[in-house]
Amino acid sequence: MELKEIDRLYRSMLGPFPERVPTNVEFLEEEECDGFTRSLIAWDNDATERVRGYLLRPTSGSAKLPAMMAFHGHGAWESGKKSTAGVDVQEGWVALGPTLVARGFAVLCGDAICWGDRQNPAGNPDGVMYERVVAMRLLAEGRCMAAQYVWDAMRQCDVLQSLAGIDADRIGAMGVSMGSGHSWLSALVEPRISALVGVSSFYTYKALYAPPIKHCSTR
Repeated sequence: MELKEIDRLYRSMLGPFPERVPTNVEFLEEEECDGFTRSLIAWDNDATERVRGYLLRPTSGSAKLPAMMAFHGHGAWESGKKSTAGVDVQEGWVALGPTLVARGFAVLCGDAICWGDRQNPAGNPDGVMYERVVAMRLLAEGRCMAAQYVWDAMRQCDVLQSLAGIDADRIGAMGVSMGSGHSWLSALVEPRISALVGVSSFYTYKALYAPPIKHCSTR
């Protein structure tokens, strides 16, 4: 099967993406950390949702920084981007953001839908039950949870390319567990992702479904 046909089939499975709108990036807060700055920024993810993320940049280095998108795992619902940005890290975990920025990358850490600032604004249902509700809603719209994660990555690429000091030709994706899935699912569609790293849980669908195990709806 030719690559063009694989691409067509994959995009048809994901379903339509939202309408692309200007990002309207806004810097909300900034703090000086050990060797880097951590800024809280906001952007329009689509015509109806404005999201927030942390942008980490080294305080010294190249005038044009390579960039990485850091995707969190299927962990604590309230943490989300805080875990990858080094704001709220569980014991024994390594925060991707500070580790990557120490290597000279600019790093964008966002929330997956249902995590962090993108939890249910009504409060109930929450956690895994809200994730199921969102997954069902997307299916009813002819989309799926994986498509939402791919769209989020595409929009993060838009954000990074709009920022001064970022090398638009050197954008990568890295994730832990569920976030590793976000990385490779997105790289199949988004050509601006020139490198990807999956940290743990790089699996086949057969491994997930036979025998059945509990896992996140992105699968």
